Amino acid sequence: MRICVSKFGYPNWFRFDVRLGEIGISDMDDGYPIIYTFGALYLNPEILYPVDGNWKSLCSRPDELVSCIVSNHALPHPSKKRFLVHLYDGQLSSPSLFAFFPPGLHPADVDIAGTWECIARDFQGWTHIAVVFDDVIYFHSRKFHSVLRAFDIATGTWLKVYWVSCCDGNLDLNNIRMGFDELFLLADGILCLAVWSPIYASDDQPAQTNISFYKFKVVRSGETIKPSPLASHPYELLATSKVQRFLPV
Repeated sequence: MRICVSKFGYPNWFRFDVRLGEIGISDMDDGYPIIYTFGALYLNPEILYPVDGNWKSLCSRPDELVSCIVSNHALPHPSKKRFLVHLYDGQLSSPSLFAFFPPGLHPADVDIAGTWECIARDFQGWTHIAVVFDDVIYFHSRKFHSVLRAFDIATGTWLKVYWVSCCDGNLDLNNIRMGFDELFLLADGILCLAVWSPIYASDDQPAQTNISFYKFKVVRSGETIKPSPLASHPYELLATSKVQRFLPV
């Protein structure tokens, strides 16, 4: 939905048809962001121009991508004006990482439906919690011993991750498994992990949700990424029991 102003000067909500799947936001159209979806299961790119509220199918794609499944989730790569999309099955011999350039944004693009470009074949390390900074994808999973993994898009190689100091004084993130719910890029080199946990109501305590944010800075040294903790911020949300999604603004 978006807010528009009526002829009487009052703000009104304008409703769009919902599309399930991976959503991304790109260039502006008449002051509104252009919204992309890549499909809820099988690759099915569509574009929404909020000015008229209509979805348009981007049917053109390489033959090898027909019937492919989209991994959760498509990842915006603003500095390259593209989306990173992890695909598998279909006609692909192994899971692969592709870049999608929206219409008119690829240097050699003459296709009004956008351009697809393979970034890496046999890409096995995709997780749904990820961000891109300085052409490096930062992934998080509770399975990782050092909380993060880093993939260099330009060279197609995995980088080492070494935390230069402890978090909250004595928490060594180089040898621990922790699960977070979201990873944000706040500014150049400044990332933030977010996690929530419910505290259920009891006879003497109402329900609440505990939320914590862990802000850190990433610096690259050769083939090693060196994160350093900056600050942590815990919060309590009373009369709540669940966080649906974190959304940076």
